Amino acid sequence: MSLSSSAASSAFSSSSSSTLLPQGHALQTYNTELVQALGELKDKRDALSQQIRKEEEERSRLQHEAATIAARLQRVEASLDEKMQTRNVYDRTS
Repeated sequence: MSLSSSAASSAFSSSSSSTLLPQGHALQTYNTELVQALGELKDKRDALSQQIRKEEEERSRLQHEAATIAARLQRVEASLDEKMQTRNVYDRTS
C-alpha cells in the first residue's frame, strides 16, 4: 500500500505544519521578548548615560571651585607670611 506523492506531501505538510505552529509561535514569542529586553537595556543605557553626563558636569564644576579655592588659599598664605614677617621685624625693633 503506497501513497501517491501528492497525498504523501500533503500528509507530511499537515503533520509538519501542526508541529511547526507551536515552534513558530515559540520562536515569535522569543523574538518579541528579545526585542523588548533589548529596548529595556537601551532605556537603561540612556538613563545611565544621562546620569554620567550630570556627574561629569558636577565634577567639572567642583574641579573649577577647587582650583578657585586653592588660588585663594595661596593668596591668603602669602599675605599671612608677609604680615608675620613684618610683625617679626616690629618685635625685634621694640
